[in-house]
Amino acid sequence: MVGGTLVQGVAVSAYLTFIMPIILGGQQLTPLGFVSDHPGTVVAAGVLSIGAILLVGFIPILGASATFATFVQGVVVCRVLAGSTLEYVATYKGAQLAYPGLYASIGFVVIAFALSRLTIVLVAVAAKESWAPVIAPPLGLVFGLLPAFMYMRYAVMPLVS
Repeated sequence: MVGGTLVQGVAVSAYLTFIMPIILGGQQLTPLGFVSDHPGTVVAAGVLSIGAILLVGFIPILGASATFATFVQGVVVCRVLAGSTLEYVATYKGAQLAYPGLYASIGFVVIAFALSRLTIVLVAVAAKESWAPVIAPPLGLVFGLLPAFMYMRYAVMPLVS
């Protein structure tokens, strides 16, 4: 269990690090110079996200869902990596940064939970197929990242206008 969590934590954190500008509305990937200039922030985001995955595992019902764990991991990585970037952009554009409040966050959790159930249904339908065990983990990751992307776009929306 811990080995898979570590691999997922590193892989998703690296992926989100490189696509962070696109998540925030940009056109390009993260420059490699950012990673070399801020290794502590990138490593901290990965470590915190692995810790978040391990903690989510203790939540009844939701903790068993890889989709929900990926959502939480995505939010943690995005908040750690995007924090200073969003504050800078907000100051530059004269806007106020607006992370989702309690009700909006609950809405994103509900979306992540619904997508996790959809993943289970899709895998159950395909269970008789030989490719079902191969497609289930990536499907869970994709469905977990979608609400995380929505969460971060919510924070950027006041800046886009």
